[in-house]
Amino acid sequence: MRQLSAWLWRLPVCGRRSLLLATTVVVVAFIGLKLSGGLFLGPADGLTAALCALFVVLAAFTTAAWLLRIFGFVLGASRPSEDTDTTGFPTTRTAIVMPIYHEDVARVAAGIERTWLSAKACGLDALCDFYLLSDSTDEAIKAEEEAACLRLLAHFDLNRRDTGRLFLVRREERSNYKAGNVANFVRLHGAGYEFMLIFDADSMMTGERIRQLIRKLEQRPGTALIQSLMTIYRGRTLFARVMQTSQNPQMALYSTGLRWFLGTEGIYWGHNALARIRPFADHAMLPEHPGKAPGGGPVLSQDVHEAFLLGRAGWAVDLDLDEGGSYEEMPANVLSYAERDRRWCQGDYLNLSLIFSRGARPGQRLWLFYIFIGYFMSLLVAGLMLLGSMEVCRRTPTGAGGAGWLVLLNMYLMQLSPKALAFGRSVRRHGLGRYGVGTFLLDTLASILLTPLMLYLHMVIVVGLLCGKASPWKSPSRDPDDEVPWTTAAKVFWPVTVAGWVWLVVLWAKAPSYLLFCGPVIVMWCLSIPLAALTSKVGLADWLARRGLFRAYFTHEEEEALGPLVLEADRAVPMSIHAEALRGQNAPASDGHRLGPPPGSVFMKLGDTTVRLCAGGVASTKPGEVKQSVISAQRLLLLLGLAVLGLLATLRYLSGR
Repeated sequence: MRQLSAWLWRLPVCGRRSLLLATTVVVVAFIGLKLSGGLFLGPADGLTAALCALFVVLAAFTTAAWLLRIFGFVLGASRPSEDTDTTGFPTTRTAIVMPIYHEDVARVAAGIERTWLSAKACGLDALCDFYLLSDSTDEAIKAEEEAACLRLLAHFDLNRRDTGRLFLVRREERSNYKAGNVANFVRLHGAGYEFMLIFDADSMMTGERIRQLIRKLEQRPGTALIQSLMTIYRGRTLFARVMQTSQNPQMALYSTGLRWFLGTEGIYWGHNALARIRPFADHAMLPEHPGKAPGGGPVLSQDVHEAFLLGRAGWAVDLDLDEGGSYEEMPANVLSYAERDRRWCQGDYLNLSLIFSRGARPGQRLWLFYIFIGYFMSLLVAGLMLLGSMEVCRRTPTGAGGAGWLVLLNMYLMQLSPKALAFGRSVRRHGLGRYGVGTFLLDTLASILLTPLMLYLHMVIVVGLLCGKASPWKSPSRDPDDEVPWTTAAKVFWPVTVAGWVWLVVLWAKAPSYLLFCGPVIVMWCLSIPLAALTSKVGLADWLARRGLFRAYFTHEEEEALGPLVLEADRAVPMSIHAEALRGQNAPASDGHRLGPPPGSVFMKLGDTTVRLCAGGVASTKPGEVKQSVISAQRLLLLLGLAVLGLLATLRYLSGR
């Protein structure tokens, strides 16, 4: 395995992509010939031809996504040859920037505190400053933010030194959401630093992890950005714990496969990433696109867009594969998760117009297309199920059975097999105590239950976009206890519940054998309302965690660094004193001081001490440059979809005559 892994890493990027493409073609051909149930043999009318077309497109995408994880498993046996040495202490001045908007101030303050204490323990306070970039407009929340900054100043030595300081920055012009907030920092304060570490409101990183990233970027002068590999934590509801348990082991497989396939034409997830400020300022300051949303307007999926612009300018964008020390949180329920996906999908839909822009790198063109089509596949799965049901009801299950096999293959076998690989990898590295058999089996069952719900929600999102429906920017709820009321679940899922029951009754009467293939999806649609409500509960999740199921496990060093951010159910040794400290962050400031809006540095009295803080500033309106292609995202999808489906359907029709 190690020798094969080393050989794969030595392949040039073009060879890697050719190998993945060739392997995908072979697997799709095998599926079409062996698992299609005769779908590609014999006479074909329009319905059969359409089934074949959907079959091939869905099988191709599913196989490529599956192979990325398989390659990731194999490649994990060795390290990339271009990995750099991270020993030694960095010398580059770095700003840690956290853009926020109407967030839970106590949670934000806890993340800043734990990150900074860990950074100080590594000596990084000699190089780093922390910038809290607030776009909040609510006066009560602004007062909480200012009070929290005053409390945190003790960890920053009251800003007495020339580095190791905490600054609160507000904009007077709130354009372009998070991207505009970061751009405002770059324009007003970026000249004092060479690197910036970009956080989200729920981010936390250890000092050692930050040190490693800075050392790597120092040794790669042609790299503009390095994205860290993140660990999901603080899941309290059953949904969040299931997603946390499912995604954490698989993230390493998927990220390794992506890193191998994309090379340095890589990805950026918007946070927990270290960027070089000069190329970011020169090339990645995002404008608003012409036209109305969703085909125009502000960039919502700004991370992908910024990585694209950096790559087009000739800079490398890399994905770091080291695990641990970089953390983010997960939405607490299926609706919050879908709300986040809605923003990403709308942003990725807008970004499709960049695919044919001049100067773009091949890997980034592929990535832009791949991430949106991942949402679009939900329509193909539903279409395949519907056409297969029509075929089996009007004739015999012979031809439509092939479509059913692909639904089963796509929804379960190809999605669940990477779980088994991730489980084996975790057991090999950490033993059964980290990711036991019981957790693995429950995680697999939960994925079978929840995947159809996400399939439906993605269908609603994509259909809305194709019909021109745009949603405004909305930050997802970061409340780990966020529960879905039954009335809300019913309002969202009643259409698919009704459709599921009708579909189930028709198939039971006309072709009960076809329920073997589509039944698991349809039944979950029938039960979508209780599933959405019950998986948002905390009680059952806590009960399972106390019995070692769906727990988040941390090393002793990680627990020390995270402190009160580790949930009690996940902690090896209870630390209620830290929980009390975290709750105390909401207390109002006793000194009555407020940070005013003047731009630049401001000196203020804190007791008998004068401290310096950075407050205010007007955002520059200098537009960025985006060389869009002449084709819109909607026309691109329509033309590509019609061309591919038309070609495949024609070939199938002619072959059956």
